[in-house]
Formats: sequence, structure tokens, C-alpha cells
Amino acid sequence: MLQRTGRGYLESDFRIFHLKDVPRPAMPMHYHDFRKIMVLIDGSIRFALEDQMYSMEAGDVMLVETGTMHRAVFTEGKAFERMLIYLSDNYFAARPGLDELFLRAGEHQDYLLRIPAQKRDGAIAMISSLSDEACSQSRFPLLLQQSRVNEFLIELNDLAASCSREREPADQDGKVKEAIGYVNRHLTEDLSTKKIAGSLGLSESCLSQRFRKETGLTLRSFVADKRLSRAFLNLKKGCTAAEACSLSGFTSYSSFYRAYMERYGASPKNFETVQELDDQEPAE
Repeated sequence: MLQRTGRGYLESDFRIFHLKDVPRPAMPMHYHDFRKIMVLIDGSIRFALEDQMYSMEAGDVMLVETGTMHRAVFTEGKAFERMLIYLSDNYFAARPGLDELFLRAGEHQDYLLRIPAQKRDGAIAMISSLSDEACSQSRFPLLLQQSRVNEFLIELNDLAASCSREREPADQDGKVKEAIGYVNRHLTEDLSTKKIAGSLGLSESCLSQRFRKETGLTLRSFVADKRLSRAFLNLKKGCTAAEACSLSGFTSYSSFYRAYMERYGASPKNFETVQELDDQEPAE
């Protein structure tokens, strides 16, 4: 069934992007209503995932869970090659077990897979074969691409079970990490900048400046996005719009309604009409 969005229609439950240009200005932290896999094919970057910062090198795989705030942090003006795979809930619902790598990552609270050196070239070749261009010569390009995505996820699940999780931590602002952790633990409570700054022993202006520098977002915007993400997930679980509002920390239904409409282009009561996958090329 086609799902509607303000940007058009999407006919499949996955999208793949092969990007190897110099990125546009870095996106601030953001989230998706679907799962994402990023494979870094060439170059090196830092990747922020909620309150964790990872250093990625060629061959690394980043797993981004639904609703997780994240951003790639790269050297301005320097190209890096990466493959992005967007996967909807429907995709995994039709293929039980393929999401095990995401579940395992959640258990360990570690979403970076560092593929062993001896298997890295083969994994990169496999991921490169998923692109639209690589599948375009087939009489059935979408079916071929879908088959290759399934094969890649099976291989990735096998690798995830044996990948080492020992690595050097990436540079990160410790106070911003604490602030994000505080937001996640207290999402339904008062999350004013004054409240959070006080819990960290910082002034409001100091925390605001450091948070914006590290995440690309104001603290207020980060909190709003976290609450919207929580609300959307609660709606998918069967909560009413009023329940989703309350469980997500919004102080009034009117403010929740306005924020939800702005983000999704549909009312909370019509959340089924929201398209899970963005059909435009990502800026990340």
C-alpha cells in the first residue's frame, strides 16, 4: 500500500543511497521514523548517536534505531563515501529475525560494527552491489535489489554476533553527553534549560553554547524532537493521541498538536498516513 507524505509517494519499504560527494553543511542531530544502516566505504568521520560519540573508519557499519537522535560529524570540504539503507518497520515485520542485529546492539548499547579486516573488502563489495546503479541492468531491478538487501542483512547479522566491541572512545563534550542522558531519563518532566543546566552545574548560556556546538541543535529543539519521536512510537503501539501527548512530556495537547502537525504534516489521530521513508536524497 502506498503511504502518503508531503513529498510524494513511496512504493517500497526500503531505500538505498550511495553517496560519495563532499557533503553539504553538516546536518544537526535529527531522527527518523525508520531504521537506518550507514556503511562507511571510504574516509573517516565521527558519528553522534544520542549521548554516544563514535569514531568511524572505512568498512565500519553504524546502526541507527527508529527515533534515535544522530548526526555525522565530518571534516568540512572533505569527501567521504558512504552507503545509506533506510528500512521500514514493515520490511522487518515481513522478515522475522533480520532485525536481530539491532536488538543485539540495543542490549549492548553499542551501535557500531567494526568488520574484521579479513572480511572488510568482501563486505564493502556486497554493500556496493546494493545500489540502484548496480541493479539497474537486471530485468527485475527492484527484486534483485531486495534479494541483495536480504542477503546483506543475513551476512551482517552473522558478523554482528562475532564483531569485537573494543575500541578507543571518540572525543566528546562530557557535559553535553550528560545533558542528553538527563533528557532521556526525564523526558516527561520539566526540561527547561535552567533545570538541565542546574543539574550539571553549568550556567544556562554555557550549556546552550556547548550543546549547539556539539549537536547542531538548540537544547529546546532537541527536547522537542525527542518528545515527538516518543509520541510517534507510542501512537504506533496503539496509544490514543491524548495518551501519546502525556507519555511524551508535552505540557498541553495544543502544543503537542502544533508540533506534530509541523513535523509530520498530519494530525496525531491520523498518524497512519505518515510515510515512514523519505523519498528524497539525504543531506547526510
